[in-house]
Amino acid sequence: MIGSRDLIAFLHVPKTGGSTIIHHLARQMPGRYCNLDCELGQKVPDQDTVFVQGHRLDCSFHVKYPGRKVRYMTVLRDPAAWLVSIYHHDISRRKINASFENWYEGGANSIYPLEARRNRLYEWCRRFWLQNQGQMPEIKDFISRCWLATTTDYLDADFDWLCEGLGIANDWQRKRAAGEYDEIDGKLIRKVYSLTDAMRARIYQENPLDLELYLFARSKRKIRTCYEIDQAVV
Repeated sequence: MIGSRDLIAFLHVPKTGGSTIIHHLARQMPGRYCNLDCELGQKVPDQDTVFVQGHRLDCSFHVKYPGRKVRYMTVLRDPAAWLVSIYHHDISRRKINASFENWYEGGANSIYPLEARRNRLYEWCRRFWLQNQGQMPEIKDFISRCWLATTTDYLDADFDWLCEGLGIANDWQRKRAAGEYDEIDGKLIRKVYSLTDAMRARIYQENPLDLELYLFARSKRKIRTCYEIDQAVV
């Protein structure tokens, strides 16, 4: 079980299954869950909060709460599948008409803005986790010290494990999946593209840092320590 002084900080990378996690926790943990993106739950953690999430949380979050045991968690995704998911999110939200190939060629310009045209997963982590103050070694170091760092390949099992640790039911339902009706926004998330082997190989080749980061996180997935980060990574 999670201890009373524990505070889980979920560094939520978009389109990695986070909506499934946060909407289940908001339902199961009223008063103990804080969403810094202000969609659900409280806006500011308090002494009763045990789980906080945000797209722009960084690895120095623990400094703000010296009296709590901050346990970091994050989820990463295969970079090719990640881009396809963002594409489906974009065409549903922004109503763009570009094909996936043209969208990708144009730099994967997204509702999640980044200047980088390639290695966008890596750049997200570098920009928001490290506040542009580090590179791959620092990102890997942080992942290695996370209480739970996993990938979407294993998210079903790991979310069940997290629910058990939080002492809540694991009757969660997947949210915001492409091809399904999004009850949160009241819209259909369109699914118009299926990733081909050739396109996957191209994305891997052109985004080597994304692939390296994903494979590293996947390799660390089974290491579930209760390591307490007591100093900043950078």
